[in-house]
Amino acid sequence: MRKAISPEKITWEEWMEVMGTAHKIGMKTTATMMFGHIETTEERILHMIRVREAQDRSSGFTAFIPWSFQPKNTELGGETAHGVEYLKTLAVARLMLDNIKIFKPPGSPRERK
Repeated sequence: MRKAISPEKITWEEWMEVMGTAHKIGMKTTATMMFGHIETTEERILHMIRVREAQDRSSGFTAFIPWSFQPKNTELGGETAHGVEYLKTLAVARLMLDNIKIFKPPGSPRERK
């Protein structure tokens, strides 16, 4: 799927290696996930599992930011994920990635703790 969407970018394995190295030397990073294009639900979940496992090893991610695909002006075409799909993905991410601070508005109940 990644090769179809961004064939010129590094593989997910290479990305994880870069993040692991950054975390080992004390750098904090964020993890993102674009969704709503050609990936399957299983691929979304696998993406979150990989991020969770990396966070278990390093605690280096400060946030996980899912963002919906915006097809305008792309060769991929298609449609963007609707609000309900975004909320479902965010809800699953919050459940699966409880070891990462997921973007929350300042002052939200989890932020105040």
